[in-house]
Parts: sequence; C-alpha cells; structure tokens
Amino acid sequence: ADGVIAFVTQNANPGQSAGTGDVDGGPTTLTSPMFDLTGTDGVLSYNVWFFCDDAGAFGEDSLLVEISNDGGANWTTVETILDDPDAPTTWENHSFLVSSLIEPTGMMQVRWTADDSPNNSVTEAGVDDFFVEILVCDETPDCVGDLDGSGEIDGADLGTLLAQWGNGGSGDLNNDGSVDGADLGILLSGWGGCE
Repeated sequence: ADGVIAFVTQNANPGQSAGTGDVDGGPTTLTSPMFDLTGTDGVLSYNVWFFCDDAGAFGEDSLLVEISNDGGANWTTVETILDDPDAPTTWENHSFLVSSLIEPTGMMQVRWTADDSPNNSVTEAGVDDFFVEILVCDETPDCVGDLDGSGEIDGADLGTLLAQWGNGGSGDLNNDGSVDGADLGILLSGWGGCE
C-alpha cells in the first residue's frame, strides 16, 4: 500500500536472474480476508502488475482473479489478466461492481492466482491497493412536487406547475403527459418542507 509495499509472487536476490524468483512449480494464490456486503453492494478495486515473457504465445501464463460469496467454497471468475507483449508492464487499476458477477453476501472473498504451467517462462505478479467501496442506497424519498429543488414545496413550485398547465414538463408529477389537476393535487398534498 501507499506505493511502498505490495503483495508479489517472489523477489529474486540482487544479482540473480529473473527466473530464480518467478512463479514455478504450480500456482501461487493470494486470498483476501473475508468481508461483509450483506444487504448492500460494493465496488472492488485493486492494482495489478503482471509479467510473462511468453506473452502472446500459445499457452501463455495468466493471472486469474476470482470472487466468492460463500467464504471460498465456490469461486466465480472476475477476469483473466494477460501480459501485453506490445506494451511495457506497468501497474494497472482494475475495478468491478460485485452484483454484476455474483450476489453480495456476508462471506465475500477475492483471490488472485498466478500460474506458470508448464514451468517454461518467467512469470511474475503483484497486487496492491485492494479496496472495498460499499455502496449505500439513499433511502430518502424524493420530494415530489419540489420543482425548483429548494427542499420545500411552496409558491415557487406552484407557479412553475401553473405555468406548464395543459402541457408537459417538470410539473407533470404523475407522468401522464400533461400538467393538470391530478398533478396539482400531488403538489398540494406535499406542501411544506420535504422530509
């Protein structure tokens, strides 16, 4: 985090070749702690650095990102990240809305899996800045009839509605295509300050 520390597959010692510290002998997996999205939704974001020297070749290695809503018993693929052989390897930010892939629950986890199979390339991955942004719905009801957004239904709103009488516009509070007595009734029933 903070540009100083990240989760990486392995670092070679100074002077060693890159192949001495890369992913070898099976997958390397990083799993997040469990987090709670009960009754809400979330946007998950993370930074990823991924390198594979056989990028673009048949059987190239990848970084698999998955999510679970049952504490890791089952996993759903979020994305498969490949190295672009035509671009420099850099940190990239990725994000997604949880409900677009899986139902949010109280037992959410994310995991990243790098694999060098077969062990024939230099493959490295890093993950940093993992954030869970919980989305909270604003349950404040709309102030139907507050046509000027002042926070109350008053004479200014009545004037706007009457100016649109017989036509469409923001004064059409019941969305029937015309500003009429039904809309006037809605406006007057909410007269005063909005809750």
